[in-house]
Amino acid sequence: MKLLTLDLIPSIFGQVTPPPGMDVGGSDPVAGLAKIIGFGINLFIIVAGIFMLIYLLWGAFDWIVSSGEKEKI
Repeated sequence: MKLLTLDLIPSIFGQVTPPPGMDVGGSDPVAGLAKIIGFGINLFIIVAGIFMLIYLLWGAFDWIVSSGEKEKI
């Protein structure tokens, strides 16, 4: 019974084939620009997070070294 249903799945759901002459690779320039902008935003967020962590650790180190006195910071 399983073999029968596995045989029928392609005919039930169908198979989509692109029309002739269509580029399946996706050479859409808008999609390429969107990928570049998305990569730039992700890179900016990662770099900003790294700088934030460094700045936070630097401030914590200064606070510890100054023994909590605001004048020494």
